[in-house]
Amino acid sequence: MAPVAPLVAGYWPRRLGGLPGPFSLPAGSGDSAAGPLQVELWFDGQWNTITPSVMTRDGSVHVTITRGQSDEAQRTEPATCTMQLNNRLGLYSPRNPLSPLYGKIGRNQPIRVSVPVGNDRNVRFLGEVVAWPQEWDTTGTDVWVPLEAAGVLRRLGQGSRALGSAMYAALASASPTNQVVAYWPFEDASGATVIGSATTGVPGMTISGTPTLATDNSFVCSADLPKMGTASTTAAIPAYTPPGDPGPLSTNPFTTIVRLLAKVPAAGLTDGTVICTWTWTGTIPTWEIYYSTAGSGRLGLRGKDSTGTTVMDTAAGADGVNGTALHLSAEIQLSGGIQLFARLQVTVVGGSTTALTASAFGPTNGLVKSVAVAPGGALGDTVIGHVSLQLSSDVPTDTAATALLAAAYAGEQAATRIGRLCALAGVQFELIGSAATTVAMGPQLSAKLVELINDAVVADAGILYELTSAAGLGYRTRASVENQSPTVSLSYPAGQLAAVPTPVDDDQYIRNDVTASRPGGSSARYTLTSGPLSVAPPPAGVGQYDTTVQVNVQSDSDLGHQTGWRVHLGTVDEPRFPRIAVNLAHPSITVPLRSGILQMRPGDRIAVTGMPSWTSANDVSQLLLGTSEAIDQFQHRLTFNCQPESPYRTAVLEDGALGRLDTAGSQLAASADATATSLSVATTSGPVWSPSLADTPFDVLVAGERVTVTAVGNQLNAAGNPFFAVDLTGWAAQASTIAWSSSVVNSSAGAAGSMQITPDGVTASGGAVGASTGVGSVTPGASYTVALWAYSPGGWSDLRPAADWYDAGGAFISSGLGSGTSVSAGQWTYIQQTLTAPALASYATPRARHGGTPPVSAVWYVWGVRMVAASSVTTSSPQQMTVIRSVNGVVKTQLPGADVRLYQPMILAL
Repeated sequence: MAPVAPLVAGYWPRRLGGLPGPFSLPAGSGDSAAGPLQVELWFDGQWNTITPSVMTRDGSVHVTITRGQSDEAQRTEPATCTMQLNNRLGLYSPRNPLSPLYGKIGRNQPIRVSVPVGNDRNVRFLGEVVAWPQEWDTTGTDVWVPLEAAGVLRRLGQGSRALGSAMYAALASASPTNQVVAYWPFEDASGATVIGSATTGVPGMTISGTPTLATDNSFVCSADLPKMGTASTTAAIPAYTPPGDPGPLSTNPFTTIVRLLAKVPAAGLTDGTVICTWTWTGTIPTWEIYYSTAGSGRLGLRGKDSTGTTVMDTAAGADGVNGTALHLSAEIQLSGGIQLFARLQVTVVGGSTTALTASAFGPTNGLVKSVAVAPGGALGDTVIGHVSLQLSSDVPTDTAATALLAAAYAGEQAATRIGRLCALAGVQFELIGSAATTVAMGPQLSAKLVELINDAVVADAGILYELTSAAGLGYRTRASVENQSPTVSLSYPAGQLAAVPTPVDDDQYIRNDVTASRPGGSSARYTLTSGPLSVAPPPAGVGQYDTTVQVNVQSDSDLGHQTGWRVHLGTVDEPRFPRIAVNLAHPSITVPLRSGILQMRPGDRIAVTGMPSWTSANDVSQLLLGTSEAIDQFQHRLTFNCQPESPYRTAVLEDGALGRLDTAGSQLAASADATATSLSVATTSGPVWSPSLADTPFDVLVAGERVTVTAVGNQLNAAGNPFFAVDLTGWAAQASTIAWSSSVVNSSAGAAGSMQITPDGVTASGGAVGASTGVGSVTPGASYTVALWAYSPGGWSDLRPAADWYDAGGAFISSGLGSGTSVSAGQWTYIQQTLTAPALASYATPRARHGGTPPVSAVWYVWGVRMVAASSVTTSSPQQMTVIRSVNGVVKTQLPGADVRLYQPMILAL
């Protein structure tokens, strides 16, 4: 008899730990009304819960989910979901005829995993079951299915067949509005004896005579096409049902469309040569696209009766077809059951479209019986390709769409291409951002569907992701990622992280020398030659880290932007935080925070505040690339895969933080201890720093310390709360009331607050007065600049910065008022004046002043009230800067020669 103890020790945790768990909600989640975690399978036409069958293994086996990118490699992998299902009754054995699910579950069974959020549910995974493996222990008492599911990317990436040429890919899959009845690509290899059909049930075209197959590459939208020589080709069309009105054919207004690519030789053809013809059941039994020698070669569309007499003719037009690559669309449409329209659209590939038309009363609609190319066998060096018969219930040809297809979609925006390819694959598509902001693509090449999608992702440098709402894909444009506010902020001191976010300061993603090439085009190279991550040998740089990338962009001129952007991303001079983890069951995760985390999307910004100084001097700011999740009865742990967010803070014109060019070279001209509020900065290369108060404040990095420059020059009221970041400390009302505001702020300058001033409605002038600049800070006869930013919702005629002058004993001398400024309604306006200190003046108090006896309703707002000694402002190096120190928590003495640069320099987006 086997020992009992080992069996108990071995199976107790597996049996009890493997029992289906309650997946109860964390305390305080606020989601009790929505139910616990839910796992569902799709069968019987609906979602059915299987949560009671989901097992955990003593904390070692969970419901696990991964999706998105695992790192910064810019490649989205198929989402995965794994779990174990209790299969003691054989319920989840697809081939078990005794299972009630027999015949209902199998390969690629849709599965969905969701968790509660408020009174709704948040889907964490939606995909397809990859396989149903069966496992059990030797006793047969523990039977389970280690289920693995994958997102739609896995299925789309299966197989090795390329999608084919752009024209083939578009026509080989039927469209709901343009039904492809028959299609012959003409891309056959040189040994072919039949022009192959790409439509199920439609025969290939028989060949009479001798074409030269696979010999011409004039069309970027196609593989090599034949020159027809003496050949003619023909095929019968099986019976088909037209779309639209189910009534008599004679009144059905559907459109018959015959399309093809053609290139007539430069020498032209014999006058009247028929390029393509078809027969149909209507009262005009034969239609022909014919050639005319008029001009430099023209084409027309005509219909002939049973005697061969022309009864409808668009007349030959579109002069200059000889030697030109063309996309032809012949369309016949019945209008009102009585008038037949014939139209020939002649599109020069990469050029314009000409429409030739004819109409007649009386002829009836019909169904095509046969299609022939070069019925006379006299096309010579004419190139023919992609002959199709299509039907439409809509108004026919979208000329812009057909022209784009003929050009293999060259110039198409990256996001538009991804959406179109998803439609081609029959999967849903979601876009975050605007397609118009994405890069223009080169021609669509022949490759696998997923590779074509990734070509567009790489070119635009956005983020591809899988939907959780349906079987489909989403794309987040690069532009939509730029300049975000944090979607979720996590506090390190509050314990909102499930693990320490370990910084990584390595060279894994350094790329300082990038060469980009374009398929069939040129290449460009960009090398970073200076700076801490440049190709300069250490310690001046890090040495060369080179890479090459192929980007299918529209033009060679785009390649320089591509290389510059990639070097920019590859030389981020800050630690990476590749993993940030949270546990939604932890009590530190509040209800709003949990909801925000669950609703995050790829590319969202995650901030971690309060990081210890030994880990990172700055608050952590990362972008979400992908997520790994583990869910059981006691936790819902999410680990975010991240990349630095700072490279995506790109230029915004007229923005105080994102619209500034960096210095070409600056350093400290003198030392400054840790408490100094003034720095002397020397410019070593390029222009000096702007002395204008309108250009401040801005942040600079000084040897790792983040410093806010409040004025270039000696700012007398630097300690007087001029920017109202959190309150109005140091300010008092004058014939008005004042209040701190966070709703009306000078956002372009990065302001966090403002001072709201409400006039008393009866006094001629008023406003607010600030704290004293300090005894001895003012010199009689010297000039001082006073400035502020003002905002008036309704506009006002007399707003200004001003100053009150005092002697050393504190006695008021006079007011320096200058003149008032008219401020337009609804916009922040910068106002500056220069005042002269009177005799005996020793200090001043700056003022924000209104005049003109404004009513109580004339509320206005003020920000950045500053007073600077004019003599301290210089346009030569070195320059004095009044600063706020240690913005990032770094407290240190700065030495001469320390590097000074903008904290957030202007970066042009791709």
